[in-house]
Formats: sequence, structure tokens, C-alpha cells
Amino acid sequence: MVIEWTDAYRLGIPRLDDDHRNLVDILNRFLAATESGVDTRALGVILDQFAEGLAAHCRWEEALLDRYDYADRLGHAERHQQMLVRLEAFISPYKDGALLHDQTCDKSEFLANLLLAHIRDDDLPFKPYLMSLV
Repeated sequence: MVIEWTDAYRLGIPRLDDDHRNLVDILNRFLAATESGVDTRALGVILDQFAEGLAAHCRWEEALLDRYDYADRLGHAERHQQMLVRLEAFISPYKDGALLHDQTCDKSEFLANLLLAHIRDDDLPFKPYLMSLV
């Protein structure tokens, strides 16, 4: 499985688009490592990179939405928090070494859905508002 970045996910805000593409790249590294049978603790290192990148991205995006007084900025921040909590729960077994490789393959689609659904359902709706300010 490879996650393909398409213009359908493009917000037109370079920093956000670069962050999203970088997160997709990290997920693709994770998926490739999963398919090649890398130890689950090594997969945890990649997942930590993803989690750190996602958290930094969320902070920057929230600051942007605050700066431009986006109407749903508090709801958006809450959805970020929920996403980060779900991600931490997903990562925890990797860090503990408690996950078998077969379980990793079964679970890998969760991450793609987590990120792409957030972009599609939560980020793309604020695109017209921010573009109207430029």
C-alpha cells in the first residue's frame, strides 16, 4: 500500500501543503517498512516521527486559524486533540514491543485514514475562508 498525494488534498497554503506531504511521506516509509518485515520497535521510531510532525503541524495550523479568526477554530483544535489521542493509542503497542508483525500489517490502514480523512473532512472546509483573505 502506498499513499499517493494528489491535488485533491491541496489547500493552497504552502506551509500546510508541505506539512501534509511530509506526513504522507513518513506514512509511506512506515508502510514500506511494515511490508518489508521491519521489527515493530523500529516501526515505532517511524511512528514517533509521524506523531511529532503531526503535533507540530496541528499547533501551527491552530495558530493560523486563530490568527485569521476562523469560526470553527475551537472545534478544529478539539478534532486535532482527538486525532492525536487516537494516534498515541495506536503507537503505544509499537513502543512496548507488544505488537506482532502480522498485527502491524492489519493495522497500517488506520494511519492513512487518520491523516487523509482529517485533511478531507476538517482542513479542506477552511480552505475557501482562508483563500478569501488572501
